[in-house]
Amino acid sequence: MLQSGRSDLCCSDLRLDSCHDLNPPDLTAAASLLSLSFAMADVKLAPLFTDNMMLQRDKPVRVWCTADAAEAVSVTLAGKTAATKADAAGAWIVELPALKEGRALELQVKGNNELALKNIIMGDIWVCSGPFRTDDW
Repeated sequence: MLQSGRSDLCCSDLRLDSCHDLNPPDLTAAASLLSLSFAMADVKLAPLFTDNMMLQRDKPVRVWCTADAAEAVSVTLAGKTAATKADAAGAWIVELPALKEGRALELQVKGNNELALKNIIMGDIWVCSGPFRTDDW
């Protein structure tokens, strides 16, 4: 919330049709907030990547998501590191070499900020599908 004159105003309330209600301190605070949010885009991971996840063993590990355009990004897992730069849209992807096995590993992602995912396991992932009918049991 902005605290200069109107406590009920937030960034989502800033529309061209409502600017006539703002006094100059509100505009200054709003502009500061907006410029701060665009200047500090942290490196992020796709929602698929979380603590306590399992990755397929014996296959290369691909990690991806977004960062600032041209931001250098490095990803480390079990002592293996891959690095890249985000493209003009901020998208990035790296591929780490295949790992045979591993338990309680940490995935570290470094860019303008740092992320760490803990308790990563390398193992076999099975995907099963088809009808399931309990009356056949």
